[in-house]
Amino acid sequence: MEIPSKGAFYTWTNGRTSQEVVWEKLDRYLANSAWNNCFPNSIVEVLPISASDHAPIILNMHPTTHRGKRQFKFELIWLHFKERNHIIEQAWDKQYSGSQAFKVVQKLKATAADLIHWNRTRVGNIRQCIVDTEAHLMHVQQNITNTLNFLQEYQIRKQLDFYRKCDHTMWAQREKQLWLKDGDRNTRYFHAMVNLRRKKNKIHGIMSMEGNWVTLPEDIKTTTEHYFVQLYQNEAVQERHLLKQYISTANPMKLSDEHLTGLNQVITKLEIENAVFQMEGDKTAGLDDIDSCTTVASIWRDFDSYSGLTMNLDKTEIKFSPNTPQRFQKLLSETLHCRVTDKFSKYLGAKIDSSARDKVQFQTIYSTLQEKLQSWKGKLLSRAGRLTLIKSVLTSMYLYHLNYYKLTKTEAMKCDSILAHFFWGSDRQRAKPHMINWAAICKPMNLGGLRVKSFSEFNQALLAK
Repeated sequence: MEIPSKGAFYTWTNGRTSQEVVWEKLDRYLANSAWNNCFPNSIVEVLPISASDHAPIILNMHPTTHRGKRQFKFELIWLHFKERNHIIEQAWDKQYSGSQAFKVVQKLKATAADLIHWNRTRVGNIRQCIVDTEAHLMHVQQNITNTLNFLQEYQIRKQLDFYRKCDHTMWAQREKQLWLKDGDRNTRYFHAMVNLRRKKNKIHGIMSMEGNWVTLPEDIKTTTEHYFVQLYQNEAVQERHLLKQYISTANPMKLSDEHLTGLNQVITKLEIENAVFQMEGDKTAGLDDIDSCTTVASIWRDFDSYSGLTMNLDKTEIKFSPNTPQRFQKLLSETLHCRVTDKFSKYLGAKIDSSARDKVQFQTIYSTLQEKLQSWKGKLLSRAGRLTLIKSVLTSMYLYHLNYYKLTKTEAMKCDSILAHFFWGSDRQRAKPHMINWAAICKPMNLGGLRVKSFSEFNQALLAK
């Protein structure tokens, strides 16, 4: 893999001007996994091109690293130690004065501090524990003479296996692999992937808002902080302006007594346990799970305000797959302010959630087509009038049906037959003879037809769209 670089991106130029100039990145350092394990922080610095057409390149194997304050993260290896529960209970039982929210925050801080202290004093360096235990095991196995040594050797082997499980868990968490299975202990692979992730996450430089390239750690920190301060200040001003407009015109709703009672209810231990054990692995759930849903709701609101066309939420329905939990269905429906349904109602006369081979759907098309033709007095219309009705009315009536429902060959022929009988007319309840094949009438006018849409071809074109 290529060693990360900082400085100029291009390393060669042909030295020409105007449109003939060429810049390329020809020179780079490549390293294997052994190099990355020995020099995980190595970096390449590309200097400006001056005397030569190539840029000078410096390989720094031990660059100065500036690490800020680490964010607390729960280590999964702590789950292998039974005393972790005692540490957490002791920290959580500490008493604080203040509001309930303040107490929770202080308890969380105390728990994190106690876990960090316990990790340093009790858990320690897992890799060093493995090395020491292996050395101890080697010494015991070389001097086995009695039963006492056998028992000691067995206990040391169990302790070594325990430390190796902890080491496996630690590297798996840092590499963030969800597909790893118990028993996979490819430590070299873990080291390589973690080093690669660290290299990708390392920020060697950043472009300031003024267009200057910043490389010093303190300058990077200041530039990043300044950017987000400016970003959120501008957003806050816009949000305050919109909020002021909304408050001046809105009629806010108050919580009912039932809602207030629900908010004041104490969360039970069973509810917390159910919520925690529904999470996957070492992930935490949050509002990110419904980001797409809130985005849709935001688009609806923006569409209403910009276009002036208000969506009728009373007629808006949402349908979930059978595997969707009821809790999640309720959450999404409340976010979108629409009701949940098992079967959609008709939209523009069509059942939009029927299956692709729903015979009831075809019967609806067929019966409606027959009723519409019977209501018209075909004998009072000329053949040109009938042709106009067929083109402008009959084929457009089923536009939405044919967009998702595929007619069989037999069904399409039945619909075409009804149109053909209407076009040629009838005399005393008897169909008049058809002078030309219906397929010929459906051809374009330049081919001798009347450009009537065939149900089969029209249906196929809409489905392909």
